[in-house]
Amino acid sequence: MALRNVPFRSEVLGWDPDSLADYFKKLNYKDCEKAVKKYHIDGARFLNLTENDIQKFPKLRVPILSKLSQEINKNEERRSIFTRKPQVPRFPEETESHEEDNGGWSSFMRQLSPQESRT
Repeated sequence: MALRNVPFRSEVLGWDPDSLADYFKKLNYKDCEKAVKKYHIDGARFLNLTENDIQKFPKLRVPILSKLSQEINKNEERRSIFTRKPQVPRFPEETESHEEDNGGWSSFMRQLSPQESRT
């Protein structure tokens, strides 16, 4: 069995017995699938197998299951130190229409009379 593409430990910890059984079904381990359903073994319990739990699985599968459990426990989700931030546009688009832009002085502008302009 090639132990590639094992799920992340954090993911398996959240699995209920049905999810773990589905995983064994995908691996074509129908005998393990039955044991998981019968004994209600969830993901957290599978990752911390006790001697009592191991005895519930077929003896021929025990070495493979132990190895699988170890590999999943090692497979922590890697988080980068430098997380990517969503890019923010440097120049936001204008949302308002400025068809008649008078520099903001439109309400203050009026025609000066000739006498007012001389003073």
